[in-house]
Amino acid sequence: MAGKEGDEHLGLYEFGVRLYDPWAGVWLTREPLPGDAGRPKTWHRYAYAFANPISYYDPYGQQTCSVDILTGEVQCFGEVTGMGRTLTLEGPPMPPQAPTPTGAFICPLSPADLYTLGYGGYQTWRAGQMLRGGLRFVPGSTYPGQILVYGSREARQAAGLSPFLTHARWTHPGLVRYLSPGAAFRHELFSASTGIGIALAVGGDVYEYGWGSKREVGLRSTEFAAAVTVDVGVTVLLPALGAAAGALICRPEAPAFVIIGAAGGNLLIVGFSASGLRERSIEAVSGFYETILQPSPSAPESWEEIWPDWPNIPAP
Repeated sequence: MAGKEGDEHLGLYEFGVRLYDPWAGVWLTREPLPGDAGRPKTWHRYAYAFANPISYYDPYGQQTCSVDILTGEVQCFGEVTGMGRTLTLEGPPMPPQAPTPTGAFICPLSPADLYTLGYGGYQTWRAGQMLRGGLRFVPGSTYPGQILVYGSREARQAAGLSPFLTHARWTHPGLVRYLSPGAAFRHELFSASTGIGIALAVGGDVYEYGWGSKREVGLRSTEFAAAVTVDVGVTVLLPALGAAAGALICRPEAPAFVIIGAAGGNLLIVGFSASGLRERSIEAVSGFYETILQPSPSAPESWEEIWPDWPNIPAP
């Protein structure tokens, strides 16, 4: 296994620092380095290669490593835990890094990020039109719940209202999203732009793990499920929370801030991906999924393991 020497009598493999039991799929001793609170995969002290030997490997039994199939870059997680220096053993050198192809260009943003960036810019333009046109809502007194609409026709159109709307009840579908944080949240949550963003994000994940740079991990991995969870959650929640914050913090006289909040949420999605927080979130959620799905190595699978003599028990 993994080019290591095995003991046919004990049925174990010697990795240098620890012994590995292939039957149970775990190490016989604890990980020598403490786990990292920010990496849930390191919390299991006996699992081999984060319980994912397709994507990771452990050369000596002390630090789990991975290799980027595009660049050849090797990252050993035992060296980045921040818990002090790691143990060093003599052994074969790590694979050399592959040179970057001449003229190669990798776009740091996915199609979903590009769409979100464009839509966030469009929302910013709408908010500017509303502010420039002086759009504001003022309570009236002619009938209960009356709202008077002031502003230019262009500002009303930018807000999604009729250019000739001068007054309406506050429950008017076009007005209530600017007056109620809950309505603003629901409107952005179920908007067409959110649906398009989800479709692009999930489609990008399917391509990445099915045919793209992470095809070795595969579509049936917990990492793919974690990527879909993170992308859908961020795409749905950030714009909706931004719109709700705009309606909650700002007065009805400034409805443009609801659109500004939604635009800010869309731009935060792009920053979330470009800053590397997306990858760390995927790793944390994937580790959580693996912890849930992985059975305990000490749990018996049948009654024969608990009671080896069953049912061959001699009669009294």
